[in-house]
Amino acid sequence: MITENAVVTVVRSKSTGTDQYNNVTPNWNDVDEFDGLPAQVQPMNSEEAIRDRDTLTVHLHLWAEWRQQDLRYTDRIEYRGDTYEVDGVVDVEYLGEAFAHYHAMLKRVT
Repeated sequence: MITENAVVTVVRSKSTGTDQYNNVTPNWNDVDEFDGLPAQVQPMNSEEAIRDRDTLTVHLHLWAEWRQQDLRYTDRIEYRGDTYEVDGVVDVEYLGEAFAHYHAMLKRVT
């Protein structure tokens, strides 16, 4: 397993809008950015679409011991020049009763 000590940016939408189906969606033009956050990043897998050969989905694991910053399932992560979406629930791990770290799966679709 390759795990990289990394520095990431958490991008959080400050407001929402609605899409053509009236679903509430984040407004990615109105964001807060929390940069310079240390994390561990590990590649998971990539998938190539069968019909559209130009589409590639990349998955990463992210572990972070941030005490000054939380991580939400609606956040995005900027890492190595690419933007990833948090894919699913963010796990908050504890050691006894003390906070240990966040664990999240990230997804980038190109």
